[in-house]
Order: sequence, then C-alpha cells, then structure tokens
Amino acid sequence: MKTARGAGRRISLRSGGAEAYFMWVGADGLTPLLSDKSRDTSRNLGGTAERRFVPCWDGAFFECGVWSVELYAVKYGSSMFSLGSVYFDQKGSPRKVPFFWLFYLAKTDGKTVLFDTGFRDVSDFEKWGVTPTFPDFTDLIKDLKTRGLLAEPDAVFLTHNHFDHAGNFDLFPEAKFIIAKDALFEGVRGKDHIAVDDEYTFGPFTMKVVGGHAPGSSVVYFHHGDKKYVLTGDECYFMANMTENRPSGAVADGQKNAAFIKDGFDRKLTPLTFHDPQIFSIYSKMTDYIAKII
Repeated sequence: MKTARGAGRRISLRSGGAEAYFMWVGADGLTPLLSDKSRDTSRNLGGTAERRFVPCWDGAFFECGVWSVELYAVKYGSSMFSLGSVYFDQKGSPRKVPFFWLFYLAKTDGKTVLFDTGFRDVSDFEKWGVTPTFPDFTDLIKDLKTRGLLAEPDAVFLTHNHFDHAGNFDLFPEAKFIIAKDALFEGVRGKDHIAVDDEYTFGPFTMKVVGGHAPGSSVVYFHHGDKKYVLTGDECYFMANMTENRPSGAVADGQKNAAFIKDGFDRKLTPLTFHDPQIFSIYSKMTDYIAKII
C-alpha cells in the first residue's frame, strides 16, 4: 500500500497486481476534503459519517483532490412543449413553451464524459415536432470532434432510458455506460456498464438514483469551486423546477420528484437541465448549439 500524504489524500491500493486510486470526500459526496489531520488514511480505509472513500480515475493523481472540469451543453434540437408537463402546478394548461433537446459533455483530467446521448430516429423527431440542429446527428458529433470538444467518451452517464436521453447509445461502442439498475435496457446490457442501485461516483461526478420522473431516473452531482451543480436528467425540465421549488408535471412517482426538487431548492444547488432554453441565455454561447457551462 502507498499513500500520498497531504491535502486531499489519494490512496493507492494494490490487489492481485491491479492498482486502484481513491480519494476522501465529504459526507455530501461532492466536496473533496482539503485536509485530513485527524487520521492516517493508510490505516483507516473504511470511512466515517463525516467522510467516505470514492474512486478516482485509474492511475491518475489529482493534487489536493480538485478535478479540472470543462462542461458544455449541446443542443441537438428544439420544439414547443406542454407547459403542464413542465410544471405540476400547470397541469391541464393548453399553453406550449419553447423547449430545447440537450445533452452535456465534460472534459476532465484527460477524460471525456457524456451525460445522455440524444436521439436520431427521424420518426421521433416528427412525432415530437423537433427541429434538429443538424439534419444528421452524426454530423453534430463530427462537428464536436472537429472543434476538439469530443473525443471517444470514456464514460456515458444515462440519466434514464427514454429515447431522447439514451437513443444514441450505439454511437459510443467503447464507452463505459453508467445507468440505474432499474433503467437498464437490453442495448446496454451487452456493453461495458455499471448498473447503479443507489449511488455511484466516477471521477468528480456522483450519480444518484431518484426515480421520480421514471423508474431508475437519475441525476448527477458535482461541484466546481464553491458552487454545487446537479445535472437533473428529466427530474427537472426547466431550471425553475428547482430554483422555484415547482415539481414536474411528467412523473412516475410525484413524491420522489418533489422530494428531490425540494432538497435541491433547500441546498441552493445550481440545476443543469436537459430541455431549458434558458441554459443558452445564462451561460456563454460558443455557437447557437453549444454553450460553455464551465
């Protein structure tokens, strides 16, 4: 066993010739501890109520437990959508509102991570009245690669298994897929994947299963500096679901959805949603279809 002493300690464990790396983080699973004077982590690997042990990238060393993160929102389509589906308190409203169709990509310490994949089935674009950003989704992928934003992803978080979030899973054959056990579907079963029961941490990102919007519907927490974010999947359609504590109108389990939104509201988390046009108003637009979040 080897330890790297100092702030945000990394622990290196060898077993059967393999080596894995871990980092102490705070109890919220988001904040790397920047000091640990109370214990020698080489002897205490089990964690406590105040801290726990999470995996880092294989073979990587993150000084002081701080990851470098770039995060981008990518719009692959736009449409109008029922306001009553966005907000529970607008159920029955005939009004439709502008609606974007997004996925996110992150570049972090030499790794590329996707959050959902979008879809490319022409019949689904027609059914939902979606105008695609590019006529062919693969042209969007080529554009992102040309811009140096997208390499072959190391990991793909699937927040749930609905067509617009997981439909393009087959475009990324080398990626590790991270998805809730209750949302696992046949196409991913035969790929390298992690089926999450409750919570799973990969690098700076922690997936948490909520199950409000749909069975196995999940969210992803991370922090940047002193700001805490949550990639909401469809537990929130719009940022105002969380910032105004307004549960969603499209849910399988309303209590779970409302509890997640109330928790984020109380903790003042910054929601990053997959359908809100405001993402492209609040954050820096690189193009009409790429916004830099961080």
